[in-house]
Amino acid sequence: MVKIYVDASFNDANPNTNIIGGVGIVVLHYDYMGNMINEEYYAKRYTKKDILALMDFKVNKLSLKNSILEFIALFECFNLCEFHNEEIIVYSDWNEINKMFQFEYKCKSLFRREPNLKSLFYSFKNSEHYLDNLIYVKHVKGHNQTHYNCVADFLANYWLDCKLAVKTVLDNTDFQSLHNAKLNIYMAENRRRKVRQSLKEIN
Repeated sequence: MVKIYVDASFNDANPNTNIIGGVGIVVLHYDYMGNMINEEYYAKRYTKKDILALMDFKVNKLSLKNSILEFIALFECFNLCEFHNEEIIVYSDWNEINKMFQFEYKCKSLFRREPNLKSLFYSFKNSEHYLDNLIYVKHVKGHNQTHYNCVADFLANYWLDCKLAVKTVLDNTDFQSLHNAKLNIYMAENRRRKVRQSLKEIN
């Protein structure tokens, strides 16, 4: 069995970067006795161009929003990992994703408002990922100190340096220490930004 926690963040208001979103993914593998045997952590960042490349309707107001990133987090997890004939439980603190999989008939208005979300959803449902595995999607309350949901949230929000984000999680297994982890990544990115600025001034 596999348990997956996914989360996403989106912010297109920063004029200093073309990176506008990120996803965080935690993958937990269990043996047939229910014992955890492996943990995997992923963080990925997206530019506007990256997101638009995945969309059928390449219009900013339809394509560039948090709901799109939330579903991309799920999609990306299955692209990164190879799952075959697995029972998989996906946890997300975005309530709409649970509604889409459990109560699809109630999503007509949502799909009318967000045609790209509809396209991603049906693309996933028709993919080998969905057909080859037994997948359950469940809602988990956000910011409630559920450890792995908090880790996914952290990875989603600190995508300025994906490798550093993952390393920081591995080095800070206690949830309470993630506050310091956030500061470490913020400071590291500021140092990199100053170095890049200095190089530009030299050139």
